Amino acid sequence: MPINQDVFNEQKMKAFVNELKSDALINYIKSRITYQWDEISKQYFSYVEEALFGMRLLSKFSLEGRILEVGSGPGMLVAWLHMNGVNIMGIEPSELGFEFNLQLKNAIWDYYKLPPNLILDLIAEDLDPAVHDKFDLIYSVNVIEHLPKDNIQLAFTKIKNVLAEDGMMYHHCPNYIIPFDPHYGFPLVPMFPQLTGKIKGVANENLWKSFNFITLPQIKKVASAIGMEVSFQHKAMKDSFVRLEEDKEFAERHQTLVKIYPILKKLGIINIFGLIPPVLCTPMTYTLLRKGASGSYDDKGLKISVKQKK
Repeated sequence: MPINQDVFNEQKMKAFVNELKSDALINYIKSRITYQWDEISKQYFSYVEEALFGMRLLSKFSLEGRILEVGSGPGMLVAWLHMNGVNIMGIEPSELGFEFNLQLKNAIWDYYKLPPNLILDLIAEDLDPAVHDKFDLIYSVNVIEHLPKDNIQLAFTKIKNVLAEDGMMYHHCPNYIIPFDPHYGFPLVPMFPQLTGKIKGVANENLWKSFNFITLPQIKKVASAIGMEVSFQHKAMKDSFVRLEEDKEFAERHQTLVKIYPILKKLGIINIFGLIPPVLCTPMTYTLLRKGASGSYDDKGLKISVKQKK
């Protein structure tokens, strides 16, 4: 099936998102899961928000070739891309504290009658080119911060092994050099982020325990170690503040930022955020290419391959 040229049509994307939030689908999901809806509803709507955000992140790509999503959650973005003709596959482990993702995914898959093999129950460290072949684009949205701390370089190595020679990695995640966590929406104790979990009473939650508190310098170090060139997008932090106006669920998770945003905007500070070096910004959006691969820079300072939209 050819790629639907409307795959990133804003109105159609929002219509799909609204369907994900519809009573019909939610009631179907409730009938299929063993969890109480109240236990996971907040996370579910966060996934919906991230799916729309991921669609917008990917909208600069032509999406030709074979594509892999690392950390698909319940697979909302994979579902949308597949239904629009994109050759997409995802991986999502089911036993890392997010077991309900599998139940959500199965319900969504049956509701839309999607093929069962689009998302593999797999961690990045188990990717194998002999089994999974190569991909032209490998991306993730708010996943890298959940890689096991001791396995970050291994995970990137395994991802590189299934990347085509002229392929690209494209990732978006927090930069914890800035002491703030976007998942919980609260500041972190500088230099000792883990201490924040004890202070806030979330240290034993699976979500908190999954954080590796990745930083931009760590990404640069890993890229160098595995022989890849990394390029960080400018204005990512500015774009996140602007997102408060466009994304209701995102704004609800960041009430403190919502309160100060109008003041920062009026004072022109939001525009100043666009001038701050990426190392001092969170989140971070970045690409990785094999050293020596051809590429160029777009207007946001993002290194791209020839397969990206011009």
